[in-house]
Amino acid sequence: MNNKGIYLTVEALISFLLFVSLLLMAVPVQQESFSELIVMQKTHDVLKVWNMQKGSESNLTDLMAMAFPNNDFDIEFDDSITGTASKGNSYVTSAYIYNQGQLKKVHITVHF
Repeated sequence: MNNKGIYLTVEALISFLLFVSLLLMAVPVQQESFSELIVMQKTHDVLKVWNMQKGSESNLTDLMAMAFPNNDFDIEFDDSITGTASKGNSYVTSAYIYNQGQLKKVHITVHF
């Protein structure tokens, strides 16, 4: 009986089983979520509408509350913060907007 052939067959079988087990241990692919993209688009749309209306800071807060009724958000105007802090995923938008004759820095954080 040829012992070299048996050893090669066993070694090939072990290698194949090891390869298959490594393939089965692969990390599953996470499903794409478009929630961050939707939040980004809605936030930018609210900023555009607010700027076209030439609204006040409280008007932006009202628009954000209408756009995100189930989400917490923070709005920062030139270092003054309005809103509530929340934990979890968040999306941040910063923009410089010329509104009511002044250049304003607007920093919006939406928690979702």
